Amino acid sequence: MRRSRLSPVPLAAAVALALAGCGGSTAPLASTPTPQAAPSAGDPSRAPSASAQEPGATQLPAGALVGESRDARLREATTIGFMGDELVAEIGDALLVLDPASGRVIDEVAFPDLPRINGTLLTGDSLWLLDHDNGKVVRVDRESGEVEAEVEIGGRAVSLLATPDGIWAGSAHILPESASLIDTDMNEIVRRLELGAFPVYDDGYLWFGRNETGWASTVRKVDPDTGEIVASIDLDGAEGCYLGGRFPDVVWSWCFEPPPNDTDVTRLDVDALAVAAIQPLGAGGGLLGVYEDTSWLGAEPADGSRRLLKVDNATNAVEAVYSSDHVMPITIHDGALWMIDTDAGALRRIDLADL
Repeated sequence: MRRSRLSPVPLAAAVALALAGCGGSTAPLASTPTPQAAPSAGDPSRAPSASAQEPGATQLPAGALVGESRDARLREATTIGFMGDELVAEIGDALLVLDPASGRVIDEVAFPDLPRINGTLLTGDSLWLLDHDNGKVVRVDRESGEVEAEVEIGGRAVSLLATPDGIWAGSAHILPESASLIDTDMNEIVRRLELGAFPVYDDGYLWFGRNETGWASTVRKVDPDTGEIVASIDLDGAEGCYLGGRFPDVVWSWCFEPPPNDTDVTRLDVDALAVAAIQPLGAGGGLLGVYEDTSWLGAEPADGSRRLLKVDNATNAVEAVYSSDHVMPITIHDGALWMIDTDAGALRRIDLADL
């Protein structure tokens, strides 16, 4: 099975409007929940009461078509997301690069023949792929489509992260879980941290949720040069396998729980090194993005519908819940919600300020 890291969760699992990513919502009208006072840091029991579990939702607008072009290849899109400044959609055997202004496909980068591609990363000259079963990172030249290098990281290849120092690749399903830094000039591993397999990067530091044993009890801020843990947040039972958001002021963590377990997202107070709030998402979900004073979450309530939650960053309360009759790949970037209309084979956009 192929899984892209364009969004943190396939939108089918996150909001099934379609989130990544990203790393992939449905029902009748609902009034906007009344915001509450912000929960005190370190007291996850005071989570907002309004959530994805509430029965009502406002229908998500269809969004404006971007440009006039159509492309049959977009009907096969399974995920959409931004890699740097490039808008890309994944189809069965390639990544399509789209022009955000016109909606046209301006480049196609084909995948080599691999048994299971578990993640993708597009840089200026290369496509990086996770060869999951063989524990390798495969580098493909964007222009020629030729495989330039294969880097063995061990275990099962599960994550890719671009930083100024190189590409970090995560290895899991074997202990200890780890992240290896690949030098992009030499295509070799130059550093390995046995602190977990899913790092995120901010301002010179790596952050890990899930640790080297696969447990997710503590979030850690790590010096990538030395591996020193410079700060940590005790989750106190909250969920924290994966991290995302806007460091340091709006940071969320979550885990992907298999049914019938429920998924929560946890708001972290990075300055106080504490849990600030917990937001239940139902059977699945994750963070889609942060825009100005709001966070956007994909959610899957117990009834199987798909939701998009707008959360006030000051109060951690849900301001609005949206649903959609049509499942489509979705991502949030630069003040807009971007969707692939797979029926029309076209790109759609909604300004978040209009929601």
